[in-house]
Amino acid sequence: MQDGDLELANVHLPMPEDEEGILEYRFPKFAATNFEGNATHTFVRRPLRQSLLQLKNEGDELVT
Repeated sequence: MQDGDLELANVHLPMPEDEEGILEYRFPKFAATNFEGNATHTFVRRPLRQSLLQLKNEGDELVT
């Protein structure tokens, strides 16, 4: 690593206004909002039988 690289690594850029809310966003809320089939954010040992997220096309469904 060069000296210039080290200086750039320590630079903090301001967060855009539209991304400030992401700091308050939590995974359980994401799971409750987006997961299919009453799945929750908690870990389960059993294999998934369907995708957790809605898939856009049939090809994606076949791959999963």
